[in-house]
Amino acid sequence: SVDGRDRDFSMAERWSDENVFANRAYFMPEKQPAELGVDHIRESDQAVYRCRVDFKIAQTRNAKVNLTVI
Repeated sequence: SVDGRDRDFSMAERWSDENVFANRAYFMPEKQPAELGVDHIRESDQAVYRCRVDFKIAQTRNAKVNLTVI
């Protein structure tokens, strides 16, 4: 999760659930489009994840992303 409310996005608060990716996940806002990276991927990480983006003015966007580990 990245929370950029009320601050410059480079200073956004980052959080990752200890039961999912813990400190293995990191957000790369400098990429176009932005990306989520995950270090030390595990077979158990394979799943369908939901990406949610909230905007100040525009409607919230949701997308499902299928992570397949081969």
